[in-house]
Amino acid sequence: MELRKTRFRRNTVIHIYQNTVEGGLIFYSVEDFLVYYTIFCTLAPKYKVKILGLCLMVDHIHILLIAESYEDMSGFIKECTRVYSRAFNEDIDRKGKLFNSPFGFACKKHDKSVRTAVAYLYNNPVEKQLTIKAIDYRWNFLAYCKKDYPFSEKIVLRRCSWALRKAVEKIRAVYRKGKPLNYTFLRRIMVKLEKSDKESLVDYIISLYNVINYEATVSYFDSFENMVIAMDSNTGNEYEIKEDRSVKTDVPYRRMVSFVRENGYSENIKEVIMLEADQKIALINGLPYEEGTTSYHIRKFFHLPPASRERETTDI
Repeated sequence: MELRKTRFRRNTVIHIYQNTVEGGLIFYSVEDFLVYYTIFCTLAPKYKVKILGLCLMVDHIHILLIAESYEDMSGFIKECTRVYSRAFNEDIDRKGKLFNSPFGFACKKHDKSVRTAVAYLYNNPVEKQLTIKAIDYRWNFLAYCKKDYPFSEKIVLRRCSWALRKAVEKIRAVYRKGKPLNYTFLRRIMVKLEKSDKESLVDYIISLYNVINYEATVSYFDSFENMVIAMDSNTGNEYEIKEDRSVKTDVPYRRMVSFVRENGYSENIKEVIMLEADQKIALINGLPYEEGTTSYHIRKFFHLPPASRERETTDI
């Protein structure tokens, strides 16, 4: 603990990295992302941390923040981890840790290292072949710097459906109480909506709860346009934090989500984690062959025990 505290620098941009126990996935659905995100955004003001960046990948999390003290930073991350893990576990009747501890962090002492960390964080989905450009990935929240509805049509209450209007009213009520959104609440309001309305509501929730200080992040690049150009030309790097870079793509997880959804888990896909071994095997055996999918991806998706590196890097 003392060694970690000596590495901390007050009022310095810090890159935080969190990965999961045995590399298992933690975000299977929009609800998973939103539950974590609203927890994160409601706790940030409590610990007085300034958020410069957040990127949620299916099996890990990147955060850029500035904190007054090590205790504020550590307390914030630990409570986010604890609250989300409890919600995740209760949703599927699971027990046990979800995240590895301690979390990794690296202080960025110079503006150049901050710019590199910013590019690295926002380009994670590009590196994993999920998008062509960083701004096209919803869950790094970059697009929300300029637009409240970057991935959908803007909600106009006087013209929207009754179900969407009621959903907005209920979300506002929870937000005014300073509380995050939970799984039961999200499923109850989403089930009544058309697909386009769901997309608009997701954008609305993200914009409403958003605590990312884009002005502070942009200041390292002089303008938002310069920042985006820099990201598009250089994906950045991070050598101070241990991260699994052995697998180049996360695309197979999307295909597995679609397959599992088609096989009866449309409401709560992550229930596959809790299936008996023979049920998991039956699903795995039914997976259609897709180039690039490896046993490594399958293990992480179904939360299976680690296999040998030779087996994990072999296409199915």
